[in-house]
Amino acid sequence: MSLFQFLIDYVIFMLPALIFSTYAQANVYRTFRRYSTQHSSSGLNGVDVARAIVERQHLNFLKFRKIPGKLTDHYNPMDRSINLSESSLEGTSLASLAIVAHELAHACQDRDDWHLFEIRQRAGLLAMLGSSIGWWLFLIGLVVVAITGGSRGQSIAEIGVLLLFGVVIFAIITLPVEINASQRALKMLSDYQLITPAEEPAVRAVLGAATLTYVAGVVQAVSQFLFYIFSLRIFAGPPR
Repeated sequence: MSLFQFLIDYVIFMLPALIFSTYAQANVYRTFRRYSTQHSSSGLNGVDVARAIVERQHLNFLKFRKIPGKLTDHYNPMDRSINLSESSLEGTSLASLAIVAHELAHACQDRDDWHLFEIRQRAGLLAMLGSSIGWWLFLIGLVVVAITGGSRGQSIAEIGVLLLFGVVIFAIITLPVEINASQRALKMLSDYQLITPAEEPAVRAVLGAATLTYVAGVVQAVSQFLFYIFSLRIFAGPPR
């Protein structure tokens, strides 16, 4: 297989996933912009919502940090910190409230030792190893196969593919974790009367748009992994 054919095959495998991923990212930004201008009828901002959820969910162990940027909000289980942008903390929009509740839902998963959340944390280590080392082993293995035609290069590439499978596992496990966090977020906002029933569709739209990016992540990870398998079989032949 020539380098040109290798690149063509990569485009064939990855182009649909990249298009879907681009759409998902554009959709989440479009949805965020739309509901960033729709303010909650209660007048509560992100800080108010965070206080209400922390009190009712007994999350007093959490640390809160203000971070720069937009849509950079995240929960860090390593130090149990909620990292929120200024727009999420101080904003009164339904988008801001949805984001704050979603990150606090991750803290609830952590507190509850929810099995999928714990599994994702462990899978994250596999994904880091796969994305940092697996690709290089795969590429080195293919180069060795192309030069020597021996089985040693195939073995190196197979180890790389095995490590890269960790990225797929992480992406797949992440999806139900994010879906559950969105479900918890909507329930908390509704149950604690932080939003009205009429505002629920807007919050659901924001959370749903975010979830779609994780669906795209699964599609992209699986497509890339299938490309690795296909390339390995073309270069080195079927598994021994």
